[in-house]
Amino acid sequence: MMELLLSIVSGGATGLLGTLLSGGLKLWNSAQQTKHEIQLRKLDLEHMRAEAELAVRITEVEMESEARQAEYDAMRASYREASTRWTQGQTLSRGQLWLLVLVDVVRGLMRPVLTTALVTLTGILYWYSSDSFAIEQQVNATILYLATVCVTWWFGSRHIEKKVQARG
Repeated sequence: MMELLLSIVSGGATGLLGTLLSGGLKLWNSAQQTKHEIQLRKLDLEHMRAEAELAVRITEVEMESEARQAEYDAMRASYREASTRWTQGQTLSRGQLWLLVLVDVVRGLMRPVLTTALVTLTGILYWYSSDSFAIEQQVNATILYLATVCVTWWFGSRHIEKKVQARG
């Protein structure tokens, strides 16, 4: 009878031990699976962050490109406007035509005269300004700026006009 009782108790203990080991193994596997899922989510977040940063950078580059294109188009329109004649394609009286021809002559001479005058002033200031005060320095800087703008626009427009004519 003792054997029978010992078999029952030892079988129950073995079953209980098996249940505990099986449950512990399931809990451990569940914890490992949770850790794995967390790692996958972290990788997903990093991937999404990288995609978002790339999308932002692409948008920035596209905006820079559009801004440069708009600047180029504005400059080209400025050059095109500078070369138009007020007397072209208009039916005018003799007095009106004479005034518009005068306007065209003044407009046509403005850039070369202004460029020449500013370059000459720049040269005179460079050679004759030895004792500069703050106001003289400001005047010098302003004249240098204007001379640079005139020369750049004058020669830059010719370069763009040649390219436009070559394409047209």
